[in-house]
Amino acid sequence: MTLLLIMPGRETGALEAEIRRLAPGTPVRVWPDTGEPAGVTAVVTWNHPPGSLARFPRLRLIHSFGAGVDHILSDERLPAGVPVCRVVDPGLAEQMQAYLHCVLLEQRFSMRRYLRQQADRAWLPHPQNRGDRVGLLGLGQLGEPVGRYLAGVGYRVAGWSRTPKSLPGIECQSGPEGLDRLLGASDFVICLLPLTPATRGILDASLFARMKPGAHLVNVGRGGHLREPDLVDALAGGRLAGATLDVLSKEPPAADSPLWTAPNLTLTPHVASISDPAVVARQVVENLGRLQRGEPLLHPVDPARHY
Repeated sequence: MTLLLIMPGRETGALEAEIRRLAPGTPVRVWPDTGEPAGVTAVVTWNHPPGSLARFPRLRLIHSFGAGVDHILSDERLPAGVPVCRVVDPGLAEQMQAYLHCVLLEQRFSMRRYLRQQADRAWLPHPQNRGDRVGLLGLGQLGEPVGRYLAGVGYRVAGWSRTPKSLPGIECQSGPEGLDRLLGASDFVICLLPLTPATRGILDASLFARMKPGAHLVNVGRGGHLREPDLVDALAGGRLAGATLDVLSKEPPAADSPLWTAPNLTLTPHVASISDPAVVARQVVENLGRLQRGEPLLHPVDPARHY
């Protein structure tokens, strides 16, 4: 059973070494060194070249390197009937909690403004932004622990999900009316939704118009959630006070993308939460064993739900 790592632009050394340590008898190759395509029976991928998985006629497992799988399911030539699994890493939630708390504190203390003032040698204090209402779009594997964490450090947290939920310390909303209530009350709207046909492009001009005037948007979900031209217009027109994006439709954006210069927009290069290669290796090796033994796989993806 040959395992192929297809992760263009990402460092694979740590993952490869850990897989070899845990499963020393498993042949491991790294793209583009595929060897004989018919020998590849499992892949670990992140942003594989579209159509590349169709080259392997005996593929039995497609494993995402992270929690997201839209980069796999969006492949129009995805081999039919091959199970897709994702990674569930508790450390991702801890990283996301820290990243989002950092974003909220940066906004509270106007750190971008002070950095600009420092460059101009200006010494001018500003009132703190006391907005403390956080609205989470998505209450799943990341949204729920993020909500509990932010509520624990003093924010008033509401969350919106596809189906009704009840979570301690979080005002839970669902459905179109619930979404409108959350948007109209939140100082910060944070997207942590899975990317599905129903959520693609959800962060658009219509949603921005329903947000509280002067609110701040944070997208740490997927780039496909956001209609980027709509955000640029909302920022230029002052409809939103600012935005923070850790995910984009194209990473990195083109040199002439208006995102680079949009007012009050902070871009970070997909660093809010990064899978631990050791955790990924353990789950991949476990699933390889389960595949060989004919046992149920860990964390399989429902193609109909996209997560």
